[in-house]
Amino acid sequence: MADSTTTTFGLVKPEVGASADTWGAKLNADLDVVDDLLDGTTAIKPNLSEGLWKIGGTAVTASAVELKYVDGVTSPIQTQLAGKMSPATYPDLIALEGLPSSGFATRIGSNTWAQRAVAGTTDQITVTNGDGVAGDPTVAAVIASQAEAEAGTDTTKLMTAQRVKQAIDSRRYFSSLTSIANSATYTFTHGLGSEPLGTTLILQCTSSDLGWAVGDRIVLSPMADPATLSEGTSVLLTSTQVVVGIGSNGPGEYLQKVGGGSGVLTATKWNLQVKAWV
Repeated sequence: MADSTTTTFGLVKPEVGASADTWGAKLNADLDVVDDLLDGTTAIKPNLSEGLWKIGGTAVTASAVELKYVDGVTSPIQTQLAGKMSPATYPDLIALEGLPSSGFATRIGSNTWAQRAVAGTTDQITVTNGDGVAGDPTVAAVIASQAEAEAGTDTTKLMTAQRVKQAIDSRRYFSSLTSIANSATYTFTHGLGSEPLGTTLILQCTSSDLGWAVGDRIVLSPMADPATLSEGTSVLLTSTQVVVGIGSNGPGEYLQKVGGGSGVLTATKWNLQVKAWV
């Protein structure tokens, strides 16, 4: 049987029982080929088992797919990346990287960034997580308390519609309806804290009088009839009370509801309400 060769690199395999005088030369030539394969003189094409080969004693764990990512690379990858991210190429990113702390970044000019945060105003606006680091920023108004609204001295806190109403209500007094009689005096404790700046006397009809019907409400002015001085009302104002007096002949003369005539109101046909304000 004649000599044969290996499939991939053509190494000579001497015929068994032959090549008595030539096997040494053949073996030496094969060893030279092996030497060239191992030292890189001749390119090789090994089929390596993934995860089982090493370089310098260190196992190479990259898969074939991962190794193919560098296919076509003609220069060091790090050098290429450094060039892509150079300050001249992306100055805004470099400026962002240079910000000193966490929070909101704001572009304040060409390639210039600054740190910003949402801030509140003492006694007006409160801000939680203004820099956004611990969570979404929340903003809330500082609302005046009912006492502060009624006092009317705070110059910073905000007022809601409810607080405005409470403040207005605290500065006015509406009494309940009170039945009246001639020659009587009625005391209303207003609780406004000071003498009222103004008062209004309201009469509500309980029985038809001078053409006025039950439920009608009329405004009564403090007065005295100049002829007899016995018809009319008096009003005394103090820091705590409104005192209303009814004349001995009734609360006063009043126009009829229709027709233009007038007459003296009958006290027992009316209820009195006092309105006062400061």
